[in-house]
Amino acid sequence: AGAVAGGTCMVLFAPKAATLAPVEPFSWPHAMIVEAIYTCMLCFTVLNCAVSSRNNPPGDKNQFFALAIGFVIVAGGYAAGGISGACFNPSVAFGLDIKHA
Repeated sequence: AGAVAGGTCMVLFAPKAATLAPVEPFSWPHAMIVEAIYTCMLCFTVLNCAVSSRNNPPGDKNQFFALAIGFVIVAGGYAAGGISGACFNPSVAFGLDIKHA
């Protein structure tokens, strides 16, 4: 059901396919390096802020994880956006490539 809803929304709201490619003058190795760095940084932040039992004891949950994750996405977008387009989720990039093919 989710795939059907997603496909319907894509056809209705985004008829033109998004292409993922490095921005000139950068090449694929540059794009892969920055994507790997910022994907790892995003995973590291999520694991340390949102799901860490040391940082989230049962009686005192933290509330800073959303802000920390948001800052990582903004920093990665500014830093990697001009090189690779800043698509830090490999499953989204794979889905866009399949649709574009």
